[in-house]
Amino acid sequence: MTIFEGMIPRILLLLFPLLSHTLIADAGTNTAYFQQEVNYKINVSLNDKKHTLRASIEIEYINRSSDTLSEIWFHLWPNAYKDRNSALCKQMLENGDASLYFAKESERGFIDSLHFTANEESIF
Repeated sequence: MTIFEGMIPRILLLLFPLLSHTLIADAGTNTAYFQQEVNYKINVSLNDKKHTLRASIEIEYINRSSDTLSEIWFHLWPNAYKDRNSALCKQMLENGDASLYFAKESERGFIDSLHFTANEESIF
């Protein structure tokens, strides 16, 4: 038996009141739980001759928190496939995958037009 084996129960016994007090204090903060709400409407049309998609998306974001949101970020994932200079293409090359680097332009994808509105006013 080492010196620490006999001390562990005593250490836990001393720490338990401190930990239980912390948990009880956190439970008593009365912080209201909220869940954000996001609703989507997506319209897409396929041009199978040109191999293109034309789409629009309406996003309704309902902020249920007490904090005011000054900005919302969108990741435009299709633009990762746009050209040889994208971060995705560079990462794929570093990992030994050159398929995107040598892909034909017709095999790549990207978003070519964006229009943002908020409360029915153009913002971008």
